[in-house]
Amino acid sequence: MTVTIPASGDALLTVTAGLSNSSADVTTFMSFAVSGATTRVASDATSFECQPKANSIYRMSATYFVSGLTSGSNTFTAKYRVAAGTGTFVNRSIIVIPLP
Repeated sequence: MTVTIPASGDALLTVTAGLSNSSADVTTFMSFAVSGATTRVASDATSFECQPKANSIYRMSATYFVSGLTSGSNTFTAKYRVAAGTGTFVNRSIIVIPLP
């Protein structure tokens, strides 16, 4: 999702997905990266995680206040990873609201 960030450099971001893993109790993560006017890699510090039972989907969301962004056009991309096993991510969404 590409959003124009104002001079404040602030945004409210929500990521949502159904997370599943082929293995039981294996940590499954969802985070976000930023590119364009700002470059910020996905990080475990800005992720949510769960340890679903094998092949069970857990729907989760997390909302972050993101500051220090460079004003202008920024692209926010959802990122995913698993500690082991095979992760499945369904019904994914990312919402970014620029803050004045």
